[in-house]
Order: sequence, then C-alpha cells, then structure tokens
Amino acid sequence: MTRYLDAGGRSVVTARPLGSGGEGTVYALENQPGMVAKVYSRPLQPQDSEKIRRVVQVRSPRLDAISAWPRGTLHDPAHAGGVGGGDSVLGVVMPFVDFSQATELHNLYGPSSRRKHFPLADWRFLVHVARNVARAFAELHAEGHLMGDVSSRNILVTQQGTVRFVDADSFQIRAGEQVYPCPVGTAECTPPELQGQRFGTLVRTPNHDRFGLALMMFYLLFEGRHPYAGVHADGAVLSPAEAIARHKFAYSREVQSGVRPPPGTLTLEALPQGLRVLFERAFSPTMSGRPTAQEWETALAHLSETLVRCQRSPQHLHAEEVACPWCALFPATSGAATAKTHLPGSARLLDADAEMNRIWIGLRGVPIPPAPRTLTLQVLPVPMPVAVPVMPAVPPFVVLSGAQRLAARGRQLWGVGLLLAALLLKMEGLPVFLSLVVAFFGWLSIRAGHPKRRERDLRRRYEREQLGAVRTYQRQLQQMARTLEQEVVVLQRRLTQAQQMYQVSSALARYRAEFERLERRRREVSRIAKQERSRIEEGIRSYQQQSLERYLSLHAVQPGMLPGFGPALVASLHGGGVHTALEVELGRLRRVPGIGPKRTQELLWWRKTLEQFFSFDPAQVPAQVIEAARQVHQQELQEQLRVLEAEVPGLHHRVQAWIAAEQHAAEDVLSLMREIEQRQQAIVLLRSRSQ
Repeated sequence: MTRYLDAGGRSVVTARPLGSGGEGTVYALENQPGMVAKVYSRPLQPQDSEKIRRVVQVRSPRLDAISAWPRGTLHDPAHAGGVGGGDSVLGVVMPFVDFSQATELHNLYGPSSRRKHFPLADWRFLVHVARNVARAFAELHAEGHLMGDVSSRNILVTQQGTVRFVDADSFQIRAGEQVYPCPVGTAECTPPELQGQRFGTLVRTPNHDRFGLALMMFYLLFEGRHPYAGVHADGAVLSPAEAIARHKFAYSREVQSGVRPPPGTLTLEALPQGLRVLFERAFSPTMSGRPTAQEWETALAHLSETLVRCQRSPQHLHAEEVACPWCALFPATSGAATAKTHLPGSARLLDADAEMNRIWIGLRGVPIPPAPRTLTLQVLPVPMPVAVPVMPAVPPFVVLSGAQRLAARGRQLWGVGLLLAALLLKMEGLPVFLSLVVAFFGWLSIRAGHPKRRERDLRRRYEREQLGAVRTYQRQLQQMARTLEQEVVVLQRRLTQAQQMYQVSSALARYRAEFERLERRRREVSRIAKQERSRIEEGIRSYQQQSLERYLSLHAVQPGMLPGFGPALVASLHGGGVHTALEVELGRLRRVPGIGPKRTQELLWWRKTLEQFFSFDPAQVPAQVIEAARQVHQQELQEQLRVLEAEVPGLHHRVQAWIAAEQHAAEDVLSLMREIEQRQQAIVLLRSRSQ
C-alpha cells in the first residue's frame, strides 16, 4: 500500500495492483470502491502535470457518461505544502472499468475475435455500436476536446453495445483558450495531412479527429477492414502510412486511385447512399469537410431503421434499399465464387464422375447371388441303426415224462408206506409223537408225488422266468431311447447355430454388405473429386502466407516506428532477435528485456495493422503454384479411382467364394437335420418295441 495526497490534501491509499502498462500501474483504492488510481511509471514533465490537472478540471457529467474521465490527481505526501501548486502529478484517480464486462472495440469488429467475445453479434449489433461510438464522439467534440490518438484500443464496448472511452488523460484538452495536445498517434489512424508529423506539440483540429472516427465506422461496418488496405493495380505494397498519405482509399467510387477492394470484401454498394457519401467525404483527397459525429449518427440511425433480413438467408441483414451484399459475398455456386474471388476454377483434368460411372457399371455387372433357399429334407432318411439287445433266453416248459410220472407214483407209494408204518407203531404202543412224525413225512411224500401238482409247480416257475426276461429287455430299450433323445437335444442346438450362420453369411447378405461398403467408398471418392478447388485454395493460401512473410520482413523495427520506441528500446528488440515485423511474435517479445505488456501489445498491434495492409490478389499467383496443387489433387484422385476399379474383379471372386461357402453351410444344416431325423425315427422304433 502506498499513500498519496489528492489535490485537496486528502489522503489516498492504494491497495492491490490491477494491471500495468507502459505509462504506469493501476491500483485499487482503500475505502473507495468503484475508483482506481493510475500511478505513472515515470515523473511527468511540468507541462504534462499541468495538462493532467486541466483534464481533471474540465471534467463534466457529459464526459463522465462516455468515458472513464480522471476525477483527481495524486501527489507526493512529502510535498504536501505544494499540493495543488507546481508539484509533479504522480497519478490520477479515475472510475474503475471492469474489463470482464467490456473489451476493446477491435475485438468486436474483427470477425475471428468477434466469434470469441461476441458470438451472438450480427450486423445490426455492429450498426448499433457504431451509432454509440458516433454519439460518444459527438459528446466529446461538443465539450471542445478531441481524442487525438483515435484508436479502437481507447474505446471499450460491452455485451449490450454501450461504449466508453479510456485513457482520457492522453486526449487533446481545451481549457478556456488553452489547448493541451495529445502527444501520441498511430499511423494507421492518422489523417493524410498529419502523416509524418511529430505529435508532441501538434494541435489537432476536429477535422483530424473525424478522420479517425470515420475509420472506426468503416471498421465496424466492413468486418474490420481498413479503408486503405486494397489490391494495387501496379502490384505495389504500401505501408499504412504510405497508403493514407497517397490517398489510396480502396473503396472509393468517385476517385480512381489504382486500388480496388480485396476479393471477398464488402464494397460501398452494400450501404445506403447516405453512408456512401459520408465515407467518400471522410477519405477524400480534399481532406476537408469530413463528416461530423452527428452526421454519422444520423446516417446510421437511418440504416438501423431500414435493416431487413435477406429472403434467401435469414441470417443476412442489409439495408432495404440495396440488394443483400452478403449473398454476393458468399455465393452459392462455385462458378459465382470463382468470379467473385478471382480464384481459378476447376480444370477437371480428370472426369471423376464419368470414371466412377464406368467403374460402377462393371460392379453392377457382377451377378447377384440368389437368395438363400429354405432348407428341408426332401427324402426322409432311414432310422439310425441301433444295436437292439436280444431277449434273454428262457428254457421252454416241458411236461412230465413217463419216468418222472413213475418216480412220482413211487414217491406216493412211499408216503402210503409211511402212513401204514405210523399206524403200526401206534398200535405197538410207541409214543404218539413218533407216530405223528412218521405220518407227517408220509403225507408229504404223497402230496409231492402227485403228478398234477408237480406239473403245476413247474409251469409257474417257467412263467416267472419268462416275465423277468421281458422286463429286462424293455429296460434296455428305454435306456437306449433316452440316450438318443439326449443326442437329439445337442444336435438341435447345433442346428440352430448352423441355420443362423447360414442366413447371416449367405452370399446375398455378404454381397449387399459389400455393395454398401463400395457405395461409401464411391461417396468418399466423389468428395475427394470435389476438393480440387479447396486444394488450389490451400496452395494459394500457402503462397499468400509466404508473400505475407516477405512483406513483413520488409518492415524493419527501427526508432520512431511507433511512439515511444527510441534507439534504446529498438536495440533491446534487436538483441532479442526482433529485427522486422515478421519476428514480432508474442513468445519472442516476452523474452526481450524492457518490453512490458503495453509495449508488447503495441508491437503486436503494429504487426496486425501491417498484415491488414498486405494486399494479395489470387489472380497474380504464379500458374505453377496452382498447377502443382491441382496435380497433387489429380494424383490422389487417380489413386482412389484405381483402388475403386480394382474392386470389380475382386467382387466377382468374392461372390463365387461366398456362394461356395453358402453351399457348405447348407450341407452342414442338412447333415444335422438328417442326423436328428434318424435318431428320432430310431427313438420311435425303440419306444414301440419297449411297450
């Protein structure tokens, strides 16, 4: 924090720095929101201090409305006794300007910067801002002051289109009968009659300021073009100062200066008659009677009220009394574009359309594969051979033989003998129990030896053995059927996959997919065929860039090239490798000692201005440059056509291969269907036998 005194002896304390430039540093102020202090980096000369005091004294509400006009001066507290007297002014207090809400005017009228800072701005907005700029100049001039160094960097514009002047302490001020000149100026905004003059003590007139005002109007209405940057009929390349001094107004319809507007730019015919006249007066070689700010405001008000939208392109805005200039500027057809830009049209060395039609006829001549057929078994296959098990053998039933019958009778007789023996034993007094046992065995012998009973028992055994054999046989058949059913399930899954593969990879499906690929390839070749003009333009742009670099290398960095650039500063630039405008680059300037942000911006602005004055006529591009670009395109196109033509025999071979692959796939499907059918028939057979 640093303490200063204002002109009334009141304390002013600076806070954090907000920014710095070549003239000084801007600080926020303690306890004064909305105000900042600009502290000069070098002590001011007495006459400069006196001017700053007058700047503050002439402040008015009208000036406050259009600018960040200084509100007070800063002085050294050590010389408190001399405050307000002859002590040096160390800085000024002025309103805070929020640069996040406003930007320098050139960021609006430059097409590329406008897309970044004002993406929604159209031509109506530019006309609106031009009116506000004219009103601000009218207020400034009405107060008796001039901007002097008219520059778009001294004018801020907001997103709403309001404008505000900054750096007012450098303006030319009138205080009573005393005039305090503006000591600086830039060549590209200086009127012809002042080119080459020193600005230190030069007293400008309103007519001089009106030249700069007309430049601002031209910048805003003509997409940032400088009115003196054009194409010279004799091929001359002039600097901005030279072009202005020699009255080379490129857009004039009344003065033939040997310069015409660059290709692809608006002309005065895009404006109503009133504005055309104002521009002719502003840049007339007579150098007198330039339009006042009020005249500009009136003409722009008329333009604003008569703006209409183009019927062909609604985004185009133009005065209703003229045809849409933007449609002429951006023609729809290549032929019209050629006439407008003077670029050479396509020579069509190779008729790409005819070549592709010829190749396409060959591709269409390849036979189209038939649609995949429905696969069914025309002849039912024989059942799958299975090893049917043999019914287990059962010994046949045999009736009793004569010997067996005789043996049975003998066994019965033996039983009768035992019964008689039991009776005798009873009679002999043997125990009853013993007699009963003998009688029981006798009964058994009689019962077992009965022939019919014997034959019935044998028949029952035979029937049991026969039934067991049948059941064993049925179980074997059912197990075989279940095994075959499991195999059928597996085969059904394989069949589904094979059928899907057959449909997807059919020759017709592959042919259609291949033709879609070839169609895309054809469109790609067609797109390449239409790029001849862009390739030529690319070659021309490359040649233009080389010409621009040669042009910039002709403009040396030397003392006096810009205000404040003396021998010491230029020597520092040379030491940093910056000898010409070509070497004026941000990265290089940052490495040069003594070049701060303000000097850097001034140098970059100088280079940008020179670039704008670089005139380039595509019609003067050497024929070999265009021919080289065209040959590169033709070679690429021929290679693409050769690759496309090679597809004809390739497609024929691929179709044959696809048909063969489809047949193999069909065989796979039919084979699986046969295997399934064979197993299903075998299953039916086994089921029928197992019942």
